[in-house]
Amino acid sequence: MTFTDRKAYRQEHAQPVLTTLYDSVMGINAPPKSLLGVAVTYLKNQWPYLIEYLNHGDVQISNCWIENQIRPFAVGRRNWLFTGTPESANKAALIYSLIQNCHLHDINARKYLEYVLDRAHDMRRDAKLATALLPQFIDKAVLFSVALVRWDY
Repeated sequence: MTFTDRKAYRQEHAQPVLTTLYDSVMGINAPPKSLLGVAVTYLKNQWPYLIEYLNHGDVQISNCWIENQIRPFAVGRRNWLFTGTPESANKAALIYSLIQNCHLHDINARKYLEYVLDRAHDMRRDAKLATALLPQFIDKAVLFSVALVRWDY
């Protein structure tokens, strides 16, 4: 569906369901400290955010895809506790972000990092903008010409 079609579909089919849910929840009079009361309060507080997707056909209903994309960060967080200093943790997170971004854009991370590091001197001289070297802006054809260096230790 196009974004416009999806928005119209949501407003036609999902909005009545959500309206019925909201009306049902507003009729519940549970003690605020009970589990049901906490759940009702949470729904009431989050309601404007929950229904916002009805107004945007380009927004996905579920965030499962992005949750799966950031799962490695959540798992890695435990490992980053021992990176030494906050500065080194920021550097590690930057490299990790670049590698994950390469995966999202179907780019070989090793070739990408070699390509970017070879152009670090251009960034220092302001001959090349650092943002132009981000994975989403890199021409993949250029990366295929980069020869991988074999590191034998």
